[in-house]
Amino acid sequence: MVSRCGLCAAFYPMWNHGLEKILVVDRGMIYTTESNFRSVCMQTLAQTPLVELRHVTFGYDRRRVILRDVSMTIPRGQVVAIMGGSGSGKTTLLNILSALDEPTEGEVIVGGHVYSEMNEKEKEKLRRYNIGFVFQSVALIPIMSAYENVDFGLRLAEYEGNRDARIKEVLDLVGLSSRMTHFPNQMSGGEQQRVAIARAVAHKPK
Repeated sequence: MVSRCGLCAAFYPMWNHGLEKILVVDRGMIYTTESNFRSVCMQTLAQTPLVELRHVTFGYDRRRVILRDVSMTIPRGQVVAIMGGSGSGKTTLLNILSALDEPTEGEVIVGGHVYSEMNEKEKEKLRRYNIGFVFQSVALIPIMSAYENVDFGLRLAEYEGNRDARIKEVLDLVGLSSRMTHFPNQMSGGEQQRVAIARAVAHKPK
């Protein structure tokens, strides 16, 4: 993933970019719709996929198959949304892409990292440094202000730049520069979600 682009949800959405691909999950199968927006600009980037799934299946047993034989590639710089009904496998797919769950079958390659060849410590480092997470439940720390929540994420990622400047930059990016000292219970649900997005992108995940 490159700066200012990425996957929605487990990865991160950014503003002022056209949506180029929608992955629709239905009964464990994935269907793709694409637009031609920026297609010429993306031709070079498309030569090196950021995300690649090869015949990925995930299930608990033969009767409870969540994802079935999923193969897809996502090029660097492409903005992608994953859509589907409740229970269709969206969260499972994102968990697999984020190295939180392992597929029953198939291969997952993200940023050149082959998940099946990585141990748990290597996967943990991948998540910490290269992936930005926006949790459905927001997951802000209630005793920390917006500023401190973003700073906490930077500390975990061992961010080497100017943390103060970066925190102010990303909170301004999501329109919360005037709410930096507010705690989660002093913010609306939408504001909390924006703090979570700021925290997810602050360390500049790939």
